[in-house]
Amino acid sequence: MGELYNKRHKYMNNGVLIYEWEQTIDEVNIYINMNLNINKNDLDINIKCKRVNIGLKGAESFLEGELFSLIDEESSYWYIDDNILHILLTKVKKAEVWNCVFKGHKNLNADDENDTKKKMLLERFQMEHPNFDFSSASFNGQVPDARTFMGGVKY
Repeated sequence: MGELYNKRHKYMNNGVLIYEWEQTIDEVNIYINMNLNINKNDLDINIKCKRVNIGLKGAESFLEGELFSLIDEESSYWYIDDNILHILLTKVKKAEVWNCVFKGHKNLNADDENDTKKKMLLERFQMEHPNFDFSSASFNGQVPDARTFMGGVKY
């Protein structure tokens, strides 16, 4: 798993927090606060390469939609911890910056997108050069795409 960037993005609907999310070079993580009375056996969650459906068994989906990009459904999974539903989606296109989780949901603003690009490029450099210290590295100006910069992602 890659480094999480400690800034969860919030998806709100009519002033209500629906979910929070964050991404790494390899994955997208979704967090949904659950009611204390709900356990894993109450949930109906379907993760496919292009879509995710989340709901209670026997009820209409709470959250469903087409994903921003493709995921590897075999290595994507979900669990509940401390009443938070955590859904881990493994990206097919490593180092791709997702602007949102579901198509049609609010996109990242330009600053958040640029920060994510910086952190993904740094994460890629750290993975490719584990003996180097990148702790004080920074980028100025336009950040290149981690997927294609200097030959692109090789894993």
